[in-house]
Amino acid sequence: MNVLIIDSGISKHPILENADIRVAGFEGQQKASDIVDNIGHGTAITGLIMKDLKDIKIYILKLFEDFEECNMNRLLNALTYICDNNRYDVINMSFGITSFDDSSEIIELQRICKKITKQGSIMVAAFDNDGAISYPAFFDCVIGVDTSEKIHKRNEYEYITNSCVNIMAYGSNQKVAWNASQYTIISGNSFACANTTNIILKLLEEGNRKEDIKQLLRKNAAAERNFGKYIKPRKRPVWISEMKAIIFPFSKEIHSLLAYENLLDFTIVDVYDVKYRAQIGKNVSKLIEYRLAVNRCIKNYEDIVWSSEKFNAIIVGHMDELSAICRKDFLEEIIQQCTKYNKKIYAFDDLRRYTDNVTIKTEVKKNIYFPMITRKNIPKGRFGKLHNIQIPVLGVVGTSSSQGKFTIQLSLREKLREEGYRIGQIGSEPTAFCFNMDFIYPYGYKSTTYTTGYHNILLLNQALYEMELKKCDICLVGAQANTAFYTNSNLQNIPLFQLEVLFGTMPDAFILLVNVHDEIDYIIRTLKGTETTFESKCIAIVVYPIMKKHILGTLFRKENIVGSSKYFDFKQRVFEMIGLPVLDFSQTLNSSILMDIVIDFFSET
Repeated sequence: MNVLIIDSGISKHPILENADIRVAGFEGQQKASDIVDNIGHGTAITGLIMKDLKDIKIYILKLFEDFEECNMNRLLNALTYICDNNRYDVINMSFGITSFDDSSEIIELQRICKKITKQGSIMVAAFDNDGAISYPAFFDCVIGVDTSEKIHKRNEYEYITNSCVNIMAYGSNQKVAWNASQYTIISGNSFACANTTNIILKLLEEGNRKEDIKQLLRKNAAAERNFGKYIKPRKRPVWISEMKAIIFPFSKEIHSLLAYENLLDFTIVDVYDVKYRAQIGKNVSKLIEYRLAVNRCIKNYEDIVWSSEKFNAIIVGHMDELSAICRKDFLEEIIQQCTKYNKKIYAFDDLRRYTDNVTIKTEVKKNIYFPMITRKNIPKGRFGKLHNIQIPVLGVVGTSSSQGKFTIQLSLREKLREEGYRIGQIGSEPTAFCFNMDFIYPYGYKSTTYTTGYHNILLLNQALYEMELKKCDICLVGAQANTAFYTNSNLQNIPLFQLEVLFGTMPDAFILLVNVHDEIDYIIRTLKGTETTFESKCIAIVVYPIMKKHILGTLFRKENIVGSSKYFDFKQRVFEMIGLPVLDFSQTLNSSILMDIVIDFFSET
């Protein structure tokens, strides 16, 4: 049997005296002096792998002199060489790489590993000791090894299914060979990996076929863990781009679709509302103040001609309150009419109480989309491991709700795309897939995200990783409501969900939206808290011009004070206290100033 050990080399040691050690030939390594181990790691790994094995040829490929040299570029070169000169039954890599310069390196590494596996080699790799997702252990074609707290013998292990980790083996403190004919006591995933390779080689030595190794590992395991199947959140339906859609009702959540209609890849035909809201007959362009929208009069919902071929889909906003006021189940009626006339439905609300009805056929369900995250959508068996995200991440956060954070994101999306940047985006609004964003995480008003805590961090981290593989230049992500703790008067004031979003995306920089009525101390606390907690940097502050004016008791009236001396004085005071660019809300929408700040920051970093 031939085993290849990719590591720090090998040094002379009494336990290796009778070992058949050979040089793999990488980068001109031809003789023993070319593969001398100066740190002891490779020697320890070799000693564990060859334990109690009789007929084994050990090939050494010295990849690094120290762990700082263990990078993606060198590993790619080494595996490419192996691919061209493959003679190995098993390849051991007792290390894990967590960072890379470009996502194309990950794609290339996976391609090479698959090719080597198809050539007949079993690849075994350790996960990173700090708990991150690392490569190549993460790939399905590689046996990824972690340390088990339950295993206390070198020849035992746990077998894991539906997980990025395949084997959890003995990696606790153990005596291993080291440099200068010495021994040391050491622990880590590297040694769990070596112990796993030793087990695999023993199975092969017994005459078992390579294609049966995983099945035998499962059969012989001391314990087995099964995490259940991971079902990814539903992707954007292809029919969205083919929509000729009507919209109902004309609500706050709908405004962005009409204000940024140029960012949609489908057609809006008409907008409808109910007569009780006193919107019918009004022009959309007059009602949306912050941006020039297409001239389009709002029509009466009762006048929808469902059989019309002018539209093939309907976008339905949040309906609970409107249905309660009108004492009518609009969603039930819409689903019935769309089913009858073969129309698509893009809804903001959770429609499972309708779609789970056994009378609704599968083909009809395919024509209905609503955003939703449940526990089945959370990556399984990760043991807390996260991807080390390399692409720049820009956050948009605020001091309260209703500040135009999503509008700022759309404005940046529009301007950056016009400059040729490839934008990845996690949308927290139910309209996100209308704008063809990469991932939808609807956790704001009438949230349809039914998961919490660490699960959401895993979910968002995975979403960023998948955007990275698409070679996005920058990722945009927005938080809902306030980011910093304001008062403990009600659970709604504690920003747990916002913190999950920020921990899941870890933005490198963020834009902070503030209100004219915010206390300066609270703005500073939000800014400093976000910078400190997430190792991020605030690059600009945008002042939302809507001010709350106290009327009576707990009643307030909203007033737009843009252009007023009070608005100017507030911006000036914030600038003097914080020293960052302080921008008008309208200024950010109607000029490139905010985009320029973003580009300058990431160009410098």
